[in-house]
Amino acid sequence: MGLFNLGAKTELNEREQEDIKRYKALFDSTNDAIMTLEPPEWKFTKGNMATLRMFNCVSDEQFESLPPWELSPEKQPDGQLSGDKAKAAIMKAMQEGSNFFDWTHKRYNGPEFAATVLLTKIKLGNKEFLQAIVRDVSKEKEIEAQLKAKSTETADLREKIRQLEERLK
Repeated sequence: MGLFNLGAKTELNEREQEDIKRYKALFDSTNDAIMTLEPPEWKFTKGNMATLRMFNCVSDEQFESLPPWELSPEKQPDGQLSGDKAKAAIMKAMQEGSNFFDWTHKRYNGPEFAATVLLTKIKLGNKEFLQAIVRDVSKEKEIEAQLKAKSTETADLREKIRQLEERLK
């Protein structure tokens, strides 16, 4: 009986090790920045390689020393202070379980970029924290702005054509 239990335990450990490798590969191979934040200071506590690249950080230690509002401009496009708005978004995620929103981030000592953020509350034992998934959507926003400009240009041309047709009547 003792050998059977030992064999089952070894098999479980091997399965657990495979799961750990799989989850680590998922965490490290995505292009989305995945990070965790913990109370009470809400500093970042872990990030994948995409996180370091996205925010232009050279090390985990550098990234983990920063709260989210230090990787944001002083104000968001709606005029709210990034620090206040970030804290409200964090509290909403903690109360409701998740929070998905648009955000303007900035790279460490670098330019701003448009992003989407998904905050998800995680409970591990008696500890609660947030997982954040950040996606850089600046290229999509640029294309959206170009399409809007073309749409406005097209509407202007249609109006000019309509006016010309009116004159020719």
